[in-house]
Amino acid sequence: MTGEKVTGSLDITTTTTITTTTTITTTTTTITFIIVIITITITIVIIHCLFVPQELPLASAPNFSDLLRPLPHTDGHYMSARCEFVVSDIDRPIGITVLANGDIVVGASGENAVKVYSPEGRN
Repeated sequence: MTGEKVTGSLDITTTTTITTTTTITTTTTTITFIIVIITITITIVIIHCLFVPQELPLASAPNFSDLLRPLPHTDGHYMSARCEFVVSDIDRPIGITVLANGDIVVGASGENAVKVYSPEGRN
């Protein structure tokens, strides 16, 4: 066999195509994996924001514990209060809040409505 010439061809294009296809598939898989990780992270953040209560910082939050007075002969406490006005036109109130301007907002589940009152109790 010495001195004989071997003829034939080496198909480099096929090898290159396989490598390129493998590289493209690997890159596509990596990008898909990164997109899935980002989507999962965003979903976790959204769920955290929706379902985990957040303490919002208040500029001048009152310290209500200073207003509590001990009940005699118990470990309980009470807070002194007085009635400023009575609102009687609300059907099944479910929530109340005070706005920055002093208006009082009451949710009425019986009327499926929200009512706003002035600090003096006018509707």
